[in-house]
Amino acid sequence: KMGVYASTVEEARQDQTLTQAVIHGVQQANQSLGPGHAPVKRFFILSEDLHLANNHLTPTLQLRRSVVIEKFANVIDDIYDDCLPGDRKQRQPDIPISKPNMDAANMDAANMDAANM
Repeated sequence: KMGVYASTVEEARQDQTLTQAVIHGVQQANQSLGPGHAPVKRFFILSEDLHLANNHLTPTLQLRRSVVIEKFANVIDDIYDDCLPGDRKQRQPDIPISKPNMDAANMDAANMDAANM
């Protein structure tokens, strides 16, 4: 439906149509949250799937948090870079998406496009 023809996760991550669809989906989910639920403010599309073969999931398909946190520590740090020291309160506008090879100007442009959806 969206005209996205990616054969790898990396190709999908780089597709702007798919990126905008994910941003739009997150915005819709945030709008439907009930009281007391925190909205998604930042996210990152990983370069690989989380699955059993790479030890990211248990046999019952639960996330192995320690493995994922260790493997993707740099991504997690990037997400929380703009937090105030000692807490997790965000200073950035809602839903910035970070992608490899995307500089601050391009990220700001992507965020502006998402805000205008």
